[in-house]
Amino acid sequence: MSTKRTFIAIKIKVSGNLTDFFHKVQAELKRSSVKWVDIQNLHITLAFLGDTTEIQVTQVSSALDRITELHHAFGFNLQGFGYFGSLQSPRVLWLGVRRGDLLKALRTKLWEELPALGFTAEDRDFSPHLTLGRVREFRDQQRLQDMLGQFKETAFQEVAVEEIIFYESQLNPAGPVYKPIKRFPLRKEEHS
Repeated sequence: MSTKRTFIAIKIKVSGNLTDFFHKVQAELKRSSVKWVDIQNLHITLAFLGDTTEIQVTQVSSALDRITELHHAFGFNLQGFGYFGSLQSPRVLWLGVRRGDLLKALRTKLWEELPALGFTAEDRDFSPHLTLGRVREFRDQQRLQDMLGQFKETAFQEVAVEEIIFYESQLNPAGPVYKPIKRFPLRKEEHS
């Protein structure tokens, strides 16, 4: 039985401040070995499903149809630069999410449905963030410390969430290719 490697995410359409910062952080940490996310692929993962059968793809799509019918479009801010790991050995460089309550609520709703379809949620709490890069080898401790001080509270971009995307991730030597399986629009606000 063939499977696809899948995940559910919100695509980030990058603009001004975020584009500038992304190029700056890459230049500042260039002595380190970091696998940067392609700027066209920036997203916030709501659920990583992994190997997914064709039947599960259909079931997940049905669940996403039901969930997105109930949720209105919303927004949040990308704010603050940080890392997971230690300052001496960071593993992931990220931007934080502010006003992320609706994002968390959407993810909670997803995980109310996904276990019945054969998927297991991660043990750790959901901490919404935008991954910029994964660190392989780190040599820029002072530069990272300076950038953390400078950009810890910086607001980079407001994100309008109008759809959820169910993706297939194809692993290639040049890096992953994310192909939308289906897009699920959220309800628009009704104006009277």
